[in-house]
Amino acid sequence: IFYDRPAGQFFNDASAGLPLFGTATVSRQTAPAVPVFGLSSTTESPFDFPAIPNLQTGLDERNGLIGAPAAIDIWDPDLETQYSMNWFLGVQQQLGGDWVVEVNYNGSVGRHLYQAFDVNRFSGDVIDGQLDRLNPSFAGINYGQANGKSSYHGGNVTVTKRLSHGLHFQSAYTVGKAIDTASSFGGNLPMVDAGNLELNRGLANFDIRQKLAMSIIYEVPNLAQSGPLRAIFGDWQVGAVTILQSGSPFSVFCTDPFDPVVNARGEVIGNSGCDYNADGFNNDFPDAPAFGNSLPNSDRAAFLSGVFTRADFPQPALGSPGNLGRNVFIGPGFANTDLNLTKRIPAPFLGNAGRIDFRAELFNLFNRVNLQNPDDNLSSSTFGRSTAAFGVRNIQFGLKISF
Repeated sequence: IFYDRPAGQFFNDASAGLPLFGTATVSRQTAPAVPVFGLSSTTESPFDFPAIPNLQTGLDERNGLIGAPAAIDIWDPDLETQYSMNWFLGVQQQLGGDWVVEVNYNGSVGRHLYQAFDVNRFSGDVIDGQLDRLNPSFAGINYGQANGKSSYHGGNVTVTKRLSHGLHFQSAYTVGKAIDTASSFGGNLPMVDAGNLELNRGLANFDIRQKLAMSIIYEVPNLAQSGPLRAIFGDWQVGAVTILQSGSPFSVFCTDPFDPVVNARGEVIGNSGCDYNADGFNNDFPDAPAFGNSLPNSDRAAFLSGVFTRADFPQPALGSPGNLGRNVFIGPGFANTDLNLTKRIPAPFLGNAGRIDFRAELFNLFNRVNLQNPDDNLSSSTFGRSTAAFGVRNIQFGLKISF
C-alpha cells in the first residue's frame, strides 16, 4: 500500500485569487454583463477597448465580483490522502540451461485520487438562455477533491533466453485492462456532470489491451581469427526490438456551446449545438451510434478516410447527458521494429582496453505508417479521421571510443 500527499500545484496561491484578485468571465449567457466587441478608440493605447457594461469593482455578499462572475480555485479542507494498493503473483520455470518462462498476474487499485473540476453548475442551467450557476457570484469553481478511483488487472507471459552462444532473446506478451475516472492530474478536468462522476468512468487514456514485445541481441560469429576477413566481417553485433500492440482508447465529445431552438412562442424546444445537459460546460458525450461501441471498420484506410461522421451520433434529449461514455472506441494499432548494428574495432593504440564502436540505428525499420487516434471532437472539420502519425523511418550513426 502506497500513500501520496498532494503536490504543490494542486493548490493555488491565495494572493492570486478572490477576494484579493479576480478575473471576470463573461459570455452571451452572463447578462447583464456581456461581451462588447469593438476596436480600440485610440492609437496611443491598444487596451482602450469598449468597457463591459454592468461590471463594477468590489465584492458582493459572497466575495464574488460585482456584476460579472469570476472563476476561483479552492480545495476540500478535509482532503483525504490518496493511496494505491498493488499486488502480484508470479511463477518462473527454467527450461534447459538458458531458457526461462515466467507467468505473472498484476493488480492495483487507486483510491481517494486527487481531482479538481468545476462544481458550480447543474443540468438544464442554460436552457433559459442564462448561465445562472449554483452560486451566481462565481464562474467556474475548480474544486479539488479526493474522490477519484482507478483499477488495473493484467497478466503477462515472458520467455527469456540468457546470453549464450552469442544470442540473447526476450519476448513478453501482456494483456490487461486499466479503468479510471480521469487519466490526468490537476485542475479543470473534463467531467461531464459534476454530480455524477460515473459518467466519466471508463478505460484509462493509456490503456493498451494487448502488447507483444520482443528483443534480440546476436553476436555474429567471426569468419576468421585474424587478417582482412576478421577486420571486415568480425566483431559485429546485431540487435532488434519489435513492439506489436493494440490501439489506445478515445472518446467522442463536442466542444460547441448550447444553442437553443425556440418555437413561435419563444419556448426552448431543442438544442442545435452541444453541451447536451445544458450546464454551461462544453465537453459532453453524445448518444451512442447505431453500431454501438465497436467501430464498423477499423483498418488503417478507414482511419484515414474517416471511421465515422457527426451524423452517426444522435442528439441526447434536451438537458440530458449523452449515453455514449468515455473512451469507448479503440484507435489504430501500433507495430514497430528498431534495428541496430554495432561494429567493434580494437584500438590498441588507446591502451589495453582501447576500442572504437561504430553503431548504426534504424528506428521504424520497415517505415510503417502508425496512425495516431482520429480527431474525436464532433465540432471539428476533420472529425473521425486520423490526421497525424508516429515517426517515420529514422537512421542515425554513432561512434564510441573506449580507453
